[in-house]
Amino acid sequence: MKKLFSIIIFLSLNTAVFGFTMPARSTARAESVIPYIIDSDFKTAITSIDSMTRIDPEDPFPYILKLTALGMRDIDFDRTIDSAAFLSTYQKAIDCSNKLENTSGKTSYSRMMVGLCRVMHASFYLRSKSYFAAMQNGFDALDILDEARRIDSNNTEVLMFLGMYDFARAELKSRLWWVLFWYPGNVDAGIEKLKRCSQESTLMRTAAKISLSEIYIKENKLKAADSLLGALEKQHPQSRFVQWSRVKYFEAQKNFNKAAKIYEMLAHSYQKTPEGQYNSFVTRYKAAEMFRNSGEITSAKSVCQDLLNEPDLANYKEVLKDTQRLWERVQKQ
Repeated sequence: MKKLFSIIIFLSLNTAVFGFTMPARSTARAESVIPYIIDSDFKTAITSIDSMTRIDPEDPFPYILKLTALGMRDIDFDRTIDSAAFLSTYQKAIDCSNKLENTSGKTSYSRMMVGLCRVMHASFYLRSKSYFAAMQNGFDALDILDEARRIDSNNTEVLMFLGMYDFARAELKSRLWWVLFWYPGNVDAGIEKLKRCSQESTLMRTAAKISLSEIYIKENKLKAADSLLGALEKQHPQSRFVQWSRVKYFEAQKNFNKAAKIYEMLAHSYQKTPEGQYNSFVTRYKAAEMFRNSGEITSAKSVCQDLLNEPDLANYKEVLKDTQRLWERVQKQ
């Protein structure tokens, strides 16, 4: 399953006009690129962003867009594709952000640029399982984003991350009490910040909606999750990120047949990409598991058998073992 707290570090989309306004150039660049990222067309997104950086190498925003594309690509494929590209892009993004503040002073926008760089850097450490580095970078980033909010209270972009932090610390303090015990955490406060972000923000609106949908699923508010996902599916019918959220909704509903169908859609999508083999196998296994849960044993057997016949499955021992165990179970039914 896609990891919620990694996904929300990167997703962003959509434009609107409220008290805080993004520079028109940044808004236009986001509008032209982020739909490709949401729909997992990372090659087109990165090519477009690289043309922006050639035209305007001092602007930090295209580098932040590239961090978004690289980070979302890693999340989509459940592995780091190019760590060197990510780290070099981060260095350019933070250097340009710092230069912007040195020449123009600190503004809510400039603080947000620095904060987003640090948040994405923290996510890189998180995906690399360097948890203490991720935690320190993440806390520093949140302090910077909170400063951006204090400079301009109409900057609802930063509510995405501040809201997720309120939710996450309430969720995680029971597991990481030795680190987070001094943070009170408030799930409702986090959800309210995300709801406002989903309604008012310029860049983070879709991010907040996807995050809220998964939080609602976790909190068993399935009607609210379904409403958000329905709107997202109309905007992005081919988005794997939205499909991952929808499949968790069906699993929470115990509608295993529909969950199996979404997993098959995901598997088909991943099979089209050279980096997607692992996830294509995982989602095919999950489809078989859902068919079994729904009582469709013949379908479960068929998917398992086809998967076990894949010669490359041997490269993914955990998926191979899970599929073999599932095959043994369905053979007895």
